[in-house]
Amino acid sequence: MKRKRPRRRSSEGAPDRNSERSTNMTMVETMGVSAQSTRPAPSSRSTAPRLRRQKALFLLMLVAPAVLFALAVCVYPIVSAFSLSFFDYDLRHAAVAPQFVGLDNYTRFLTDPLGQQAIVNTLTFAVAAVAIELVLGLAIALMLWRDTRFNKVVTALFLVPVAFTPLVGALLFKNLYSTTYGPLGVIVNALAGGNLDSLVTNPVTAMPAIILVDVWQWTPLIALTLLGGLRSLPDEVIEAASLDGAGYWRRLFAMVLPQLSSFIFIAVVIRTMDAFKVFDSIYAITGGGPGNATTTLNYLAFTEGLQFFNVGYASAISNVLLIIIVAFSAVYVFSLNRLNRKYETH
Repeated sequence: MKRKRPRRRSSEGAPDRNSERSTNMTMVETMGVSAQSTRPAPSSRSTAPRLRRQKALFLLMLVAPAVLFALAVCVYPIVSAFSLSFFDYDLRHAAVAPQFVGLDNYTRFLTDPLGQQAIVNTLTFAVAAVAIELVLGLAIALMLWRDTRFNKVVTALFLVPVAFTPLVGALLFKNLYSTTYGPLGVIVNALAGGNLDSLVTNPVTAMPAIILVDVWQWTPLIALTLLGGLRSLPDEVIEAASLDGAGYWRRLFAMVLPQLSSFIFIAVVIRTMDAFKVFDSIYAITGGGPGNATTTLNYLAFTEGLQFFNVGYASAISNVLLIIIVAFSAVYVFSLNRLNRKYETH
């Protein structure tokens, strides 16, 4: 009996070990290539810090002109004035080297009656002008709060005084103050019994006349600043308080003013710093007179430095003015923070 030989599997159904091995090797090689392609090239690692340095250098070049301008216009004059205030430096004797005198310029200024009067005049002008401008500006902003067509026209007209150059506005009011042809001067002179030559030649009315010029020109700026703050307030909260029975004054002092405190702070600080530096109106209208009734620190520094050429003494006066401005700004910041904490607790 013959044994049957086992049949061989066909080539189609039988697994080919060589083909499997080649397929696995191809997959491994493909995975290796893909892994190598995902790795960062060595050159990209070295160029990344260089690109960052180039970007930083480019940004620095963009900012450099503004920084240099600020150093030349702001920092250098302050440092120069601070250093010159310790020297007796007279431009009329420029060939003579400045002599170091320490604090003599400061003690001379603080003990001089004219210097003391200049400090009083500066504080009087700044406090009175800013207080009046703040009250009037807040009142005008409240009247223009509603976004109507009439209010838009009035708001646009309020920009006219601000657009005037301070010197031009001062010359305009100088003519208005004349008791011969000026409307304001004629009216005030008639009320005073006809005894005034001019509002700016009387020691009693000279400072109020200067304050009126500043109020006319800069009240619109405060009004527009506060108006922007009022229109940014949420109407829902105020309407809800009105429905709850809160009156107008209660809503104003309990809700509106606390939320408006930051805008009031900005307006007051900007105007106070500018009011301390008043010069144009005094130079054009009174020239520091009559007598020394309108002589302020800035005007006194001008006369000492550019008329009498005593640069060291004028620098000391300017530094005293700077110290006063910084002190008032610090008081404003402290008061605002205290007010914010008070309303946050309530």
